[in-house]
Amino acid sequence: MATPYNMVSNDAKQALTEFSTEFDAAYATAEPGTWADLGLVYNSKAIRTVFPLPISAAGYHKLEGDPKYRDLFERSVEIEPVEWQDGVSALSRVIEAPDFIGWGKEPGNIAREGKRQPLKLVATMLHANPLLDFYRVKLPGGSQASTIRLFAGNHPVNVTDAAKGTFDNDHTVTGIDEATISACKLRFSMKKAPNGEPAGLEFNTLLVPAALSEQAKKFFESDTLLLAVENAGGEIVGGVTQNNRFKGTVNVIVCPELLDADIMYALDSNSGAYPWILQDGGAPEEIRFDKDSDFWKTTRKVAISYVLTMSAVAALPLAIERLTIA
Repeated sequence: MATPYNMVSNDAKQALTEFSTEFDAAYATAEPGTWADLGLVYNSKAIRTVFPLPISAAGYHKLEGDPKYRDLFERSVEIEPVEWQDGVSALSRVIEAPDFIGWGKEPGNIAREGKRQPLKLVATMLHANPLLDFYRVKLPGGSQASTIRLFAGNHPVNVTDAAKGTFDNDHTVTGIDEATISACKLRFSMKKAPNGEPAGLEFNTLLVPAALSEQAKKFFESDTLLLAVENAGGEIVGGVTQNNRFKGTVNVIVCPELLDADIMYALDSNSGAYPWILQDGGAPEEIRFDKDSDFWKTTRKVAISYVLTMSAVAALPLAIERLTIA
């Protein structure tokens, strides 16, 4: 017996409902953008938020006389979330035709890109290397603009006490090798908090672009490392193997969203010195235009749209480094 072919025309409103249902199911099961959580994620639909950026370090001191308090709002960063939109449209006569076969994978594609949007915003911010509001000084009637970017060689250890020195979180490296990783771990361990004491940082997370994923995984998952042997003239004459003491010490996160194939980012993911702030307005807002809408009356099309509200800004430079392979 032949399989009957359904030639009943679809209703435009029902077709939009089906798109919405497929989107909701895909959005609920799509993998979340986990590495954006390495910064501070604030879930809010507020149109403007001010976050404190402490210039002092937490620490206990012997109580003598009156208690002392640290002002958390001596420096701050403001976020004004941006709306991001994606959607599709189609002539109503097309989707109401008997041969309309549905929306294909487009509901799922839009849902998955919605989950990736936080990652893309953070990646774009890292690539841009913006000036830090952390160094913007409040003045009567205004402020003095920052001149130091997120990745720079002249970050003050304490923004109010130049005597405590500076630190560098922007480095050129030879590759993902023992020299690079050893130097990076040493720098993190030696970094100072604003009070001049050891900050207690540890390089434990590496964000790499897709181009460096295999190199990074091979280094941190290998049991042994091959080291070059040079003669007195600096020529490589052989190689020896030794145990890989870095195996398993760093969590490698592959980030296809990163925009530079030769740049990776080292972090202490357990530090309270969050390198960025992401304000996330939550699940996308859905907007439909069916045949009762003015959109249809002027275009003869129906449409469905999704709007995300979110922004990412740079915050604190202490627990992140940019490593550029030259």
